[in-house]
Amino acid sequence: MAEAGYPDGIDITLHTSTVTGGMVEMAVAYKESAAPAGIRVEINRAPEDAYWSKVWMTEAFTTVGWNGRNPDQALSIVYLCDADWNESRICIDELDALIIKARGETDLEERKKLYAETQRILIDDASRLIAVFRPIFIGLSDKVKGIDAHPNNWLIVSQGWLEE
Repeated sequence: MAEAGYPDGIDITLHTSTVTGGMVEMAVAYKESAAPAGIRVEINRAPEDAYWSKVWMTEAFTTVGWNGRNPDQALSIVYLCDADWNESRICIDELDALIIKARGETDLEERKKLYAETQRILIDDASRLIAVFRPIFIGLSDKVKGIDAHPNNWLIVSQGWLEE
């Protein structure tokens, strides 16, 4: 912290709510893990009916929970310069170009390379903490075919069948 210009540590406010499960717990876990580094976190818990309209995208440091999305959606809605939900206010022309190029890339290996470069930029330059990726599980009998776990935890059975 001293090298960053905060020899006595820093005080920050983390805004959260129970509007999405796990956000308050995530804020508490961050507060506890940041304390040894001299980061003193005050947790401000907003009511559910005001969080999305008055806190999220308004306050500088907030918690949020996202459902799973394909890579293009996940990147486009929060990292493109003009994205409505660009929480970190990041705007890097090179990042925009990579996201858009990956969107149209038909070769899977090349698309993976573009997304890897996108991730490198985000790791180096984005002011965002991603504390956890929620695992997606589905339990099915061996007789159930054609149904997979969905990133949003939706049970989509329209393509499924039972095998005797």
